[in-house]
Amino acid sequence: MPGAQIEARGLAKSFQAPVLEDVSFQVRPGRSLALVGPSGCGKTTILHILAGLISGDSGQVELSPKEAGRSLVMQDHGLFPWKNAARNLELPLILAGLAPGERKGRVAAMLQSMGLAGLERRYPSQMSGGQRQRLALGRALIGRPDLLILDEPFSAIDAITRETLQELLVSLWKGLGLTIVLATHSIDEAIFLGDQVLVLGGRPTRILSSLDNPVAGLDRDQNLPAIMELAARVRQALAARV
Repeated sequence: MPGAQIEARGLAKSFQAPVLEDVSFQVRPGRSLALVGPSGCGKTTILHILAGLISGDSGQVELSPKEAGRSLVMQDHGLFPWKNAARNLELPLILAGLAPGERKGRVAAMLQSMGLAGLERRYPSQMSGGQRQRLALGRALIGRPDLLILDEPFSAIDAITRETLQELLVSLWKGLGLTIVLATHSIDEAIFLGDQVLVLGGRPTRILSSLDNPVAGLDRDQNLPAIMELAARVRQALAARV
């Protein structure tokens, strides 16, 4: 599965008041981009534009290939509470027109890879926060997208589960060659998951800093000095927002 390339140029968006102004960035195939900034700065708006849910007032987003598949994992997971785990996973495959036999095989394989085997009949309300997040990731991935878009993916779960799921996401990213764009409030999460970190701020929001990150997805302890240095640069950029 090749990752998509993203070219965003001059994005602007208003909702009664201006939210985004002249936001431009590029993500190469198979790379990851982390958006970090204060609440209300427009991170989710950027993700929704990338996902095709809304359009910018000006500017443009180009995906290569143009028919690249996109999947979005929302903050509340977006799971259907009246469908069990297997049915939640199966839905994108039904919409894609896959035959029942292929759907069954893919669902079983995804349950296994997400560590959810044996939970296929459970409903979201019967699952832990970490299990629901795994299910949401699995549903986003089961259609084999080129671009995975994540909105505050691990904000509502405990620290240990969060780190476990971050590492799972890294393994999926590296193993499948996905292109990933995620929004997060966590500087540590942005640095662990983002090849490139965009610091957002201002009114309306613009890019305050774009930082290359050579330690994305690597051992946290072994690369602690580099991580601390990059975190300091992100904090400095956030503190300087106007």
